[in-house]
Amino acid sequence: MPEVNDDFAKDVGFESLASMKEKIVADMKGNKEQWAKNRLRRQVIEKFVEKNTFEVPSSMTESELQHMFKLFENNLANQGVTLEKAGVTQEEFFTRNRDEAVFRVKGALIFDEIAKKENILVTMPDVDQRISEMAIAAGQAPEAWKQYYQKNNMLSGIAGAILEEKVLDFVLSESKITTKESK
Repeated sequence: MPEVNDDFAKDVGFESLASMKEKIVADMKGNKEQWAKNRLRRQVIEKFVEKNTFEVPSSMTESELQHMFKLFENNLANQGVTLEKAGVTQEEFFTRNRDEAVFRVKGALIFDEIAKKENILVTMPDVDQRISEMAIAAGQAPEAWKQYYQKNNMLSGIAGAILEEKVLDFVLSESKITTKESK
């Protein structure tokens, strides 16, 4: 096992051991903040779904299941695992994840309604900025990423994520948040 020192840090692309440690700490902090925001987002959606009961069109549920399945399949492929190796069929996946798909669709519909009511919009500069941020974080050219997202009709997915964040920020800014102390 190599010794973790300045030489090691330089071998893996950092200026020094100190800069490598700073990057690791910053990444961990960012991951923790993202986890907390995702958890808060889930809690907000759970409350909205709990207070707003309505049926979701089956076509929307099926579309969400297809999307979830494609992401699952891609994640497996990135790990070099096939559906067969994982022992999962599309039918089993759909059965196990139907409730989650309904929940996600309800959350999206509720957030869309809030966005309309509060006139929360996503502009093309918002989308361009997000794509640039993602490309820069990956150490790649923003223009290449933008072309990729345009070519693959993925700009609406970016816009949807931004809209969701803006609605969540709005809801949180208008809410009184309390925490429960654990015993």
